[in-house]
Amino acid sequence: LQHTDILPEHSTMSLVALPGRKLLGGTTTAAGTGGEKKASQAQLYIMDMESKKIQWHEAILPGVQEYTDMSMAQNGIVYGFADRKIFFVFDPVQKKLIYSSDVKSKFGITNFQQGPRTFIKGPDSSIYILFEKGIARQSITMGVINGGGGIRTPGTLRYNGFQDRRLKPLGHSSSSLLTVCYVLLALCQI
Repeated sequence: LQHTDILPEHSTMSLVALPGRKLLGGTTTAAGTGGEKKASQAQLYIMDMESKKIQWHEAILPGVQEYTDMSMAQNGIVYGFADRKIFFVFDPVQKKLIYSSDVKSKFGITNFQQGPRTFIKGPDSSIYILFEKGIARQSITMGVINGGGGIRTPGTLRYNGFQDRRLKPLGHSSSSLLTVCYVLLALCQI
C-alpha cells in the first residue's frame, strides 16, 4: 500500500481503530520535510483493512489543515481535535459530525510533537487530554460525562515534564480547565 493509495496529496496524522477491521484516519495538508503543500484542507477517511481501500472520505470541518488526534469512547463515538484547537465529536457509523467548537480562547491549544498523543486513556476508562498549559480529565461511563481532576501549569506543558519544576512542581489545580470535556460533551448531549 502506497501513501498515494490513501488520499493523494495528504498525509495521515491520526488514526482510530473502528469495529469490523476498519480504520478512521485524519489527514494533514502539511508537506513532509522539504515538500510542497498541495492539498487545501484536511479530511477524515474510513479504510477497510481487508481490501486496503478507502470506503469514505470527507472534509467534515471546512478549512481545517490537520486532524491532530482522535480517540474512540466506549459508546463508539469519536472525539478529536483539529488544528490543535477545534474540539469535535464524530459518529463513524453515520459518518456525521455531531459537534465542533473552537476551544483555543478558553483552554489554549493541545500539545504537539511528532505523533501528538493528545488523548491518553487511563486504566479506569478515563480519557486525559493534553493541552500546552495543562491536562484535562474526561470520564465517560455508559455515555454519561463526568467532570474530573487535573493540573494547569504557568507555562507550556512539555511532554517530558512541566516548564518550571523549581517554581511550581505540579502547577496548581484548575477546575475550570478540567471541565473542558464535561462542558463540551454535555452540550453535545451524547
